[in-house]
Amino acid sequence: MEAELVAEFPTHLSDDELRLAMRYVPWELNGFPTWLEKAYRDRPEVVCDAMLRELVWDLEREDAPRSYMLHDIVYYAPWLHADIAEWVIDWLEANNARDADVLRKAIFIANSTADRNRLPALARAKLEVQSSIAEHAKWFALWVDIEADEAIARLEGWLGSLPAAEASTAAQHFITELLGSRRSENLGTGFEIHRTPAHLKRLYVLMHQHITAETDINRAGRGVYSPGLRDDAQVARDGLLKALCDIPGKETYLALRELAEDHPDESSSAWMLRLARERAEKDGDIEDWSDDQLREFDADQLMTPARNAQLFLIAVQRLIDIKSWLEDGDDSPNKIWQRVEAETEMRNLITGRLNDLANGRYSCAQENEMPNAQRPDIWVQRPGLTSVPIELKLLDNGWTGPDLCERLRNQLAGDYLRDEGGGRGVMLLVWQGRVPDRRWQIEGRLVDLDGLEDALQEYWHSIAHDWPAVEEVKIVVIDLVRRGQRSNT
Repeated sequence: MEAELVAEFPTHLSDDELRLAMRYVPWELNGFPTWLEKAYRDRPEVVCDAMLRELVWDLEREDAPRSYMLHDIVYYAPWLHADIAEWVIDWLEANNARDADVLRKAIFIANSTADRNRLPALARAKLEVQSSIAEHAKWFALWVDIEADEAIARLEGWLGSLPAAEASTAAQHFITELLGSRRSENLGTGFEIHRTPAHLKRLYVLMHQHITAETDINRAGRGVYSPGLRDDAQVARDGLLKALCDIPGKETYLALRELAEDHPDESSSAWMLRLARERAEKDGDIEDWSDDQLREFDADQLMTPARNAQLFLIAVQRLIDIKSWLEDGDDSPNKIWQRVEAETEMRNLITGRLNDLANGRYSCAQENEMPNAQRPDIWVQRPGLTSVPIELKLLDNGWTGPDLCERLRNQLAGDYLRDEGGGRGVMLLVWQGRVPDRRWQIEGRLVDLDGLEDALQEYWHSIAHDWPAVEEVKIVVIDLVRRGQRSNT
């Protein structure tokens, strides 16, 4: 009654009166009293002390059907989590949670810690303590969710060291704790570091080794369905594949192609190839345009890029426009461009023309320094988007076929796009015709200027799997002699 009638409640209470009021907090039927957060903002030490006293009693009860204080803190007091996260981790280090639900909720609170090393350290410490297979599986699930690389390697070693039957049981506990089951949530921290194509593929192969498809339970048409651990495990194992297929991008496609070769069940190879093809088809679709982009294109036949893929597409289209203008345009300055000797001069011409065609949709810069100290020749950029690097080469400067392949492989993909997740880039080659009938050897094949672009594009496709984070590379060749040859003809 006082909380409802007195506007300043509980800030006007003395510390002793507030402690007395805090004794009534656990009596609230649904969550906590409305004044509790206000009290916490006013005197956090008093509130935390009272809450932790009650939480200790709740956590240390044995054979309790449910945790009432822990549950309410998780769902009704998110403002308290950061303050008590370290305390919860300390408690977990010194004690064993009485059941998976208590552990799950405690980890949820512990995830609010400012020290990102505490939870992985907790998981590693718990795995050093002798305990049941099910208990170890829980901590492996937590560890994999936070530090996937190291944790999966340790998990593979642990499962490999167990007898086959025990390894299968351990894998079943692990995967249901990692992904959850029909009846419970997972032990996740929210980091979900394992949800990358490489990690999911590795886990999927590992789970198939210990939870084999030929021992799966088929309950269709066999009476009452009462699923157990094995049922949940095979569903969770297959959930790894679904999670993998749902991730867009080249890395997923490559992981599925590798699964077609590495899958423990050889009969699944054709299915993996089909999934890889479906992923490629989805990724190959043009990205949806926003309403604003559609209106903009209707008015101006142009649109402002909203993602790296759209910026890349615009950059490539503008380079193709420049190529068409130089090779076939009535006002082509190809003769002037042919006389350029230094690559820096050509870069100025290309950048200037790109900026002329930008219409405010992007901007170009030259040799901006990247975090790894590399300097691409030209950047096509827009605020908030991953930039598109353009690597320029004057073919008349003695570039051989192996040289071009090496620059494509090590410079454009290996340096400029190495740190650009989902990045795309362009290799722009300009031919000025100072040496007639020039040929380039690309992967054992001798090609002339007309075949150089396709040959280098095919070369990139043959090595693209080595750079799973590089989404796309486009080769563009501009022939400054072409227009003069047509005129002579």
